[in-house]
Amino acid sequence: MALRLVRWVSGAVLLAAAPVASQGSSPCLAGEVPWPLEQGKEGYHCQDAKEAADNATAFLLRNMPPWDVLQYGKITVGVIGPTVTLSLAARQTHDWAAAVPQDIWQDWVLPYASVDESRSDWREFLAKQLKPLVDNATNLSQAALILNENLWTVLRPQGQVVFKSEQSPMIYDPMSTLVFGYASCTGISILFVDALRSVGIPARLAGTPAWHNVPSDGNHNWVEIWVGVGSEGGDGWAFIEGKPAGGGETLTNPCDKWFCNQKHFGDGQTQVFAARFDRHSNTSIYPMAWDLQNQHVPGVNRTAYYHAACAQCGVSSSLRIVEPTLVV
Repeated sequence: MALRLVRWVSGAVLLAAAPVASQGSSPCLAGEVPWPLEQGKEGYHCQDAKEAADNATAFLLRNMPPWDVLQYGKITVGVIGPTVTLSLAARQTHDWAAAVPQDIWQDWVLPYASVDESRSDWREFLAKQLKPLVDNATNLSQAALILNENLWTVLRPQGQVVFKSEQSPMIYDPMSTLVFGYASCTGISILFVDALRSVGIPARLAGTPAWHNVPSDGNHNWVEIWVGVGSEGGDGWAFIEGKPAGGGETLTNPCDKWFCNQKHFGDGQTQVFAARFDRHSNTSIYPMAWDLQNQHVPGVNRTAYYHAACAQCGVSSSLRIVEPTLVV
């Protein structure tokens, strides 16, 4: 592996070599991709961009879900190529994107899909529209909140994206949500995840297939965002809804989400999962409420985290339409 070691101090590259021509806010040379050193150490490894692209491509191919394997040619040529190029470019553009560890980046920035939504080259469109919004952001949390406040109108100037219940699995891929101008919690969340990933912010779909483990009580999906180890989420992950599904929410207060309360988590029965792409490291699946028989989406069991975070919150006093099972 071709790597150089550099140390990043107050926006400057310290390197015992010739002067550095950095690209954007990257701590590395043009044509190199920055990866932070292991936790507790300052500085970056600088990897040759072609080698980094080859590694990223191999990761995606190795972890493709079975329905993508069946359309291998279309996915590899039309989706994976631009996905890898743009995902690496985002790391070279913002210092907060460059600081994302490689394992987090591979599983929750690089992937071209969250679950089984229709595939398209959404990253190229989203990155072009959304990058200018976060050029002055100073950290992952700030960039994420800026996007949540603005992307719903920036991406759809003819009329902002709004929440409309009972749309999945008809409308839940990002481009369909933008064309129709609405989606339910799943579609809103997937579009938000993709918007975050397009600028280099790790994000993943999270949710429960059944409140209280009772399908008739409904289900829900939202978004988890990696904001850095030791930050708001403790393990690095914080959660929030896309603005059309839950305006006024923050990344610092679990209790400002309508569903994070004793009513939904107090009995200890509700299970929560987050989707991932790496199917060789997962110990769980992500159960899709619209296709519970499908066991092919890798996941992370987040139940313990949400019971700890939400049991401390009061019973929600606001009314909220909870979408019925199989229609999310």
